[in-house]
Amino acid sequence: MLWQEWSQHGLNSMGKLVADIIVETLQNAGVKHCYGVAGDTLNLIARSLDKSEIE
Repeated sequence: MLWQEWSQHGLNSMGKLVADIIVETLQNAGVKHCYGVAGDTLNLIARSLDKSEIE
């Protein structure tokens, strides 16, 4: 299947994003707060953080 066909179904069609796994790992490690400057390469991590309990 071509990437274009996968992308029509949304970002999560191929499973978890690496950003989601990073945020889950941080949560499992007990991280409560995360600070940083969001921008281009960190946008997906910022989106995953927004969905998590990490502030």
